Amino acid sequence: MGKHFLEGLVGALCADALAMPVHWYYDRAALARDYGTVVGYRAPRNPHADSILWRSKYTPLNEKGEILHEQAQYWGQRGVHYHQFLKAGENTLNLQLARELYDWIRSHGGYSSEGWLRHYADFMLTPGRHRDTYVEECHRGFFTRYAQGKPLAKCGIRDEHIGGLAHVPALMAACNDLKLGRLRAVVKEHVGSTHAHPNVLRAADTLVRVGWAIREGAGVREAIVKEAGWGRDSARRVISRRRCLRPFIWRGSMRVTLSGELWRTQMWAGTVVIAGWSWAGSWVWRAGFRRPGRMRCWSRPPGWKRLLPDRPCGIRLGSALSSERRSGRRTESRGGPGGEG
Repeated sequence: MGKHFLEGLVGALCADALAMPVHWYYDRAALARDYGTVVGYRAPRNPHADSILWRSKYTPLNEKGEILHEQAQYWGQRGVHYHQFLKAGENTLNLQLARELYDWIRSHGGYSSEGWLRHYADFMLTPGRHRDTYVEECHRGFFTRYAQGKPLAKCGIRDEHIGGLAHVPALMAACNDLKLGRLRAVVKEHVGSTHAHPNVLRAADTLVRVGWAIREGAGVREAIVKEAGWGRDSARRVISRRRCLRPFIWRGSMRVTLSGELWRTQMWAGTVVIAGWSWAGSWVWRAGFRRPGRMRCWSRPPGWKRLLPDRPCGIRLGSALSSERRSGRRTESRGGPGGEG
């Protein structure tokens, strides 16, 4: 049974690596010019046509807050790709940390928040550990508080970004022998250590319950309807009625095609974790605390329902460019570089 959670983690890692080079593209023409249709792992290209990393700022208070290291020189520059030094198939920082978390739990025989936070701090404060230029807001806020002298257990900020779900598949895979109640408690403790926001905690708990239900034999649509509180019509908009060997997801305005081999490794993660780790996945990760009729979607433009027909694909997530992004009014607070990465 535990293999399902492990395959879920593999699916999350594959999805992150596949989407890594096309993060934060807003110009469809530039996206097509730089990458075309993505059918496998690709290396990021500089310059990034829509990069707004130059608007992000981070100044460490002291050595306990020094997490940018050699990457600090690129912050404030225009055209810099957020993941410029990663190779094709490599994971972004959040998913590298997810791998670290999985390995740490397995090598220590179980989860300990205190022990993991010490390892997390060592990882982030050691130069050269990940080579990713972009460091998400939750990490910046955490180490700002750590530099202020707060204990590691008190450094989490009230962060409401989808990056809070990045470690959930790793926790589920590493702690697959736990009962559901204990697993939910571990996920809540871990996610809360960096994302101390009730909405993120409810979303993480929903993902655990959906994954658990699928491991116990429920279909993906059935699990989402039951555990996330969606109606069947809403679930059908995310998961189509038929499958194919080459499903695709929408990342920004780009269609990403997964190869048959990649799709076979996704299992339930192909529908749940990939959905949770894309901008369009706000439909999934917010499902734990908002009914479909009231949900906000960071990248939902006018006419978004036209993007969600029932077509023969494994995943169909309708993320597109909003009128706000087209006009260039981009913010960090909703889906921009203050959030996921």
